Amino acid sequence: MGNLKEGLDEFQFLCEEYYSRIMHILDEEYCWKCPQHSNKEKTYCQKVEAWISINLALEKGIKESMPGEDEANLDLMVVKYLEKNNNKLQRTLKYDEVSIIKIKEKIKPFKDDNNFVLVRKNPSSVKVQDMVLLPQECPLSTYWFSRMKLVGGIPFKLARINEIFTKNSFRYIKLDDGTTISTEFILGVVLKILDHDDPLLVYF
Repeated sequence: MGNLKEGLDEFQFLCEEYYSRIMHILDEEYCWKCPQHSNKEKTYCQKVEAWISINLALEKGIKESMPGEDEANLDLMVVKYLEKNNNKLQRTLKYDEVSIIKIKEKIKPFKDDNNFVLVRKNPSSVKVQDMVLLPQECPLSTYWFSRMKLVGGIPFKLARINEIFTKNSFRYIKLDDGTTISTEFILGVVLKILDHDDPLLVYF
């Protein structure tokens, strides 16, 4: 572990150096144009942009360094990354989170807006005919996704599961629109679509 720690310490030092460098570049070449430039210490947008840029550059560097056979299996590697990282993060969660979500926009399968659904977040299992929450688009950054999944900050869509199957030791779901996606991308499962007179909505 000595060589590994030494290598990671060196990488951390370089990250700190390049984080400061990117912050300076953003400030000098981009952020001065922003209307919120004078308020950047409160909005943190410059710091967050530098953070995201470093993570995306890291993932791009990893992907481009892969040999051809690994690159062909990149989707499986992303699924494995999410599986391992989410399991590691979720070990700290000692509760099963169930939430009421108000959907203000008109999205499938609803015919109008302002609907309420009872959702179990980050479910450990799903079954055929379950309605699930999924990201509207699969993110480029697995680092970003694995953390945002836990705090519930991802724009989502609703879809129903038509099939569940295993491929290369990973579980996938096939949706009613024909899309196939890894179960690691499931944000939540709908337990119930709530009527507007449901007692659970007394506080809304």
